[in-house]
Amino acid sequence: MNNSIVEGILAIPEVRIGLIDFAIRILDKTKDFLVELREKENNKLLELKASKVLVA
Repeated sequence: MNNSIVEGILAIPEVRIGLIDFAIRILDKTKDFLVELREKENNKLLELKASKVLVA
């Protein structure tokens, strides 16, 4: 695609807003995924610590 065409498309405010909204949705989903992953890892760590206490 020609750079001038892309620049022309990006000159449209509605297109820029749409791209920003899309990026925000992707970042929100990424954040949700990472928060869930962190919670799972924390739960695994707590289970490991609990099992070590039970063994000791």
